[in-house]
Amino acid sequence: MDSGAEIANRLKQIIGDVMTQSEAETRRRRVQAEEYIFQQVRIGNVPDFMRPENYQSITFEQTIGGRTVRATVRICPDYLAIGGNDDHILVPLSAPVAQRIADNFGLALRPR
Repeated sequence: MDSGAEIANRLKQIIGDVMTQSEAETRRRRVQAEEYIFQQVRIGNVPDFMRPENYQSITFEQTIGGRTVRATVRICPDYLAIGGNDDHILVPLSAPVAQRIADNFGLALRPR
């Protein structure tokens, strides 16, 4: 798996020099970079704190009409880290790619 430094270098190669690119080329390269990020997450190249089994759980319980209702929510970080435990980077994502990652792992995004 790629380290955070290797991922950062690969993303720099993909994105290139935005000052010399057309707007369409910049968009195309951004899509390519986000696909690379998605693939890194899909193969599990994330630090342990980003793994669903390590998310914090919060359970709410309330009695409504004589019936107890319980809901458990698992909370994950509101940013994405890719790479290893000791060498990872935080990466920004567009909403469509963030949703694609959430869908891939059965997660829900909370609107802000």
